[in-house]
Amino acid sequence: MPPDYQALLVPFALEMSDFSKRKEMAEFLRKKMGILADPNSPEAKQQEQAQQQVQAETMQLEKAKAEAEVAEKQARAQKLSAEAATEQMEAQGGQNKQAEYQLELEKERMRQETELKKAEIKEAGELERERLRLRASKVEELEKDFAQLTEEINQQTLQ
Repeated sequence: MPPDYQALLVPFALEMSDFSKRKEMAEFLRKKMGILADPNSPEAKQQEQAQQQVQAETMQLEKAKAEAEVAEKQARAQKLSAEAATEQMEAQGGQNKQAEYQLELEKERMRQETELKKAEIKEAGELERERLRLRASKVEELEKDFAQLTEEINQQTLQ
């Protein structure tokens, strides 16, 4: 039997054992492996909703990041276009001072837009880091619970 399937049978084997906390251990392992005893239970529905929410948030962050990257690239293209126009005007001898002034204003506006997009990208990254940190802390809590249950079972089997 493939190892993946063997791991799925461990909670069932625990439930058939004579350990005093066999049900808790089996339930813990099912949670750890993402297997629910009853897929229609409120807990299963809550877990599914949480997964959908995380998926939606991740997609939203990815979309925002992609939009920010596109906007940044557009701003860069506009900036290069403005610089090219400035150089062209300088090559013509700087005859039109008003146009140069307008170009400088446009370059400044694009610089500010670029800075704003960079800040948005940074904020999206920080939000994603915080979300991942929270998920990691939840995993650590589950691992502590598992270690405690394992220790209790070991103590009971020694008695």
